Amino acid sequence: MAASGVSVGVRWLHGVGKGVLLSVCALLGAQSVAQPVDPGDVCVREMARPTFSHRQPTIKSGDPRSGRLPSPVTAEWRQVHHDVLWPDGMYLRGNVRDWLLAGDFQCLELIHTDFLAADARFPDGQRKLSAFLGGARDFVEFREGLTANEIADVIGRWRAAFPQSQLAEVLNVRMLHAAAWAIRGGGYASTVSPERWEAFRSLNRRALSAAQALSPAARDSFLGQYVRLRVMLESGEPLERVQKVSLQWIRQYPDQFDLAAIVAERLLPAWGGTPQQLDRYILAAGEAAGQKWARRSYADLYTHLIPGDRLRTVLDLKADWISQGLQELAESGSFEHIVRLQNFACSFHDVAALLRSQALWEAYARQPQLRGVGDELDAMCRSWVATLPKA
Repeated sequence: MAASGVSVGVRWLHGVGKGVLLSVCALLGAQSVAQPVDPGDVCVREMARPTFSHRQPTIKSGDPRSGRLPSPVTAEWRQVHHDVLWPDGMYLRGNVRDWLLAGDFQCLELIHTDFLAADARFPDGQRKLSAFLGGARDFVEFREGLTANEIADVIGRWRAAFPQSQLAEVLNVRMLHAAAWAIRGGGYASTVSPERWEAFRSLNRRALSAAQALSPAARDSFLGQYVRLRVMLESGEPLERVQKVSLQWIRQYPDQFDLAAIVAERLLPAWGGTPQQLDRYILAAGEAAGQKWARRSYADLYTHLIPGDRLRTVLDLKADWISQGLQELAESGSFEHIVRLQNFACSFHDVAALLRSQALWEAYARQPQLRGVGDELDAMCRSWVATLPKA
């Protein structure tokens, strides 16, 4: 059994600051005495925020990407401009991690509420809520793992301040599961000591108990279904049953491809699966997602799980589905999906896909961005491109 790799952790380096820090006193001084301070204003001003600097054109006055914030930063403003405050998962995960480290449960609750109200999504349509789970994992890993008692202490303080918090319930499950993997360590089963195996099983049993004890609202929430799916995979449930449950949830959230990826990973050879099992599940996930999302789901899963030229070794691969699905996903302007489209074009010598990726990079570069254009081609791809007719 190989260590889990689907939910890719973004482990921020020790010592990374929280960005521009303003004291509450200074903030209060800037407000009218009659106007109460929005706690979310403090959360946003103190958190690490992105800098949009790649090939930065002149940013018009009032554009929030300039780094200038209104005063106060209201809930309405945060909800409208979530794409500027949290343009990708790295920043949100880092903020969640920092708030957990500081025991700042109010910020966690406020931003979670903002995202629910705004139905906040990344450019490719994936819900930003899922980054809360990644931030909880990063918190556990930053602490070099956590014991069950340490997690109980964090959640106890959180629930004391917010007794009805569904987010605290869900992140309790996620932290227990992350702590189990942190203590197990990576690598194959044969490399794990008996003591670590027992600790791994114990934490997973606690995660299962916590998942079973979720309130109905937390259990049926979007994040609740994510954590329940992870716990099912570790609790001894037959994989066939987990697949059936995941397909039910995919029908409910057809554009959230990570739900399928969590299960599909366990069908890779590294986990004892077979290419045939993986292909059947990926096709079933696309069918569950429906006609609009089927090709995008197929393309996202295969290029996520089997990147690069290894994809060419997949028998009966529907390369036309991947080309179409990746082009549809890349139209959002998502850096990750334009890169995947470009890589697919190079591996499969798909001229149309290459031209589309190049056009999308041109559009990408015309806006302030966090990252530079990822249009660098490797030697094999450059050799192929050199053989193409000149425009």
